[in-house]
Amino acid sequence: MSVQDENVENLLSIIEIQSREINELEEEVRKLEVENLTLKSEILEHLDKDELTGLYNRAVSDEAYHKSNTVIMCDIDDFKALNDTYGHNFGDMILVKIAEILKSSVRSTDYVVRWGGEEFVIFIDNSNIEVATILAERIRRKTENLEGEILENGIVIPLITMSFGVSKLHSSDSLTSDIEMVDKALYNSKRNGKNIITINSEKDDYVLKKKL
Repeated sequence: MSVQDENVENLLSIIEIQSREINELEEEVRKLEVENLTLKSEILEHLDKDELTGLYNRAVSDEAYHKSNTVIMCDIDDFKALNDTYGHNFGDMILVKIAEILKSSVRSTDYVVRWGGEEFVIFIDNSNIEVATILAERIRRKTENLEGEILENGIVIPLITMSFGVSKLHSSDSLTSDIEMVDKALYNSKRNGKNIITINSEKDDYVLKKKL
């Protein structure tokens, strides 16, 4: 083999090695890009979620509102008294229990939002007042059925109840005005004895109090 041929072969060998190294670097870059996208997605999801319950927080409200046509607002009755009696750790455990009930009761297309404190909002897609009311009643009964369960700290859960407001969402209105309507329905449930469902069936002030 001539010196020239040997030089060419050495050069080809170097090029092959460099090409392999470049391919390996490109593969590493692709892996890093995938990891970055996954991390970004996890960060965004974390920003949209309530840390204690794992439910959505208000950050998703606009998105959920525009994808839904009925809404439920619910609230744990006498939650402050429960905290005062059993302690805030107990209250947190109850919030987690309620969140589990809410998540297990809805479809993957629905949004369950921890609205604040012990108050929750469920945005329901492709539904109507009757279906939303049945869902609210299912959650109401499941909440009552927590009574007697023993928590990790040994406390036996007393009777826990929730009050509900149910309303249609009106696409011509805003999230604020529709939330005000369902909040008014919830307020009527509280005012009329708690542990009941109040339906705001029309856009006017007519509300039907319904205890199932």
